[in-house]
Amino acid sequence: MIRTTLQRAKDAQDLGLSIELLPLSPPDDQFNMSLFYADLIGLDGDEMTEYLPSAGDKLEDMTNQLRKRIMKKRRIKTLSFAITNDVCIEVNTYALVRPTTTGTITWLDSLSNLPLKVERSFICNDTGALLQDAQTRFQMYNDTIVKFSVRELSEVKRVASHHLRLIGFKPLDCLKDYHNLRPSTFIYPSDERIFGSTCVFVALHSSMLRLGSMCMVSGLHLHFMGIQLDHNS
Repeated sequence: MIRTTLQRAKDAQDLGLSIELLPLSPPDDQFNMSLFYADLIGLDGDEMTEYLPSAGDKLEDMTNQLRKRIMKKRRIKTLSFAITNDVCIEVNTYALVRPTTTGTITWLDSLSNLPLKVERSFICNDTGALLQDAQTRFQMYNDTIVKFSVRELSEVKRVASHHLRLIGFKPLDCLKDYHNLRPSTFIYPSDERIFGSTCVFVALHSSMLRLGSMCMVSGLHLHFMGIQLDHNS
């Protein structure tokens, strides 16, 4: 059995496969490499004494790798980043380490235990029929009825076609600690919908590092149909 195992290990190494050994032993006992495992991974006398301390580091590294696989990075949202009028890339935003807060309350149905959805319907007072959503809106202006279609109204509410827009550059010395008003968000390029975003983002980031500057961008956020313009660096 030992000879067969050693031969299979040698065949695996000939194929370019590496065998990693994690020596685990009780606290009061030392793992004996000379019994079988030294021949399995091809270690000599001095190499065995040096392998045991390095194996502990490998075990700790494996634990960190498993933790990273379990706690996957979850992107918050995907944004479009307009560098110029003709160049637009796609970036993903990720939340950094921050304290955990209590989530929002989700109301569930008492019978099916499914999340409840809020729906609104208009009923005619005369016939009791369900009214369809009007396709035309209107606004009184100077004693005149101005009509809007649903599409035109959505175009009026849409402030910009991009979430982020590059507006300029400043030296890094202008960035102060008190400028951080909210938890930071990590930005990483994505080629999922706009191919070449990573290449453009890396070129922009490398140029800023070389020149010691930072980019100033404008972000548009809509809250309760009100428009707010935030300038973030």
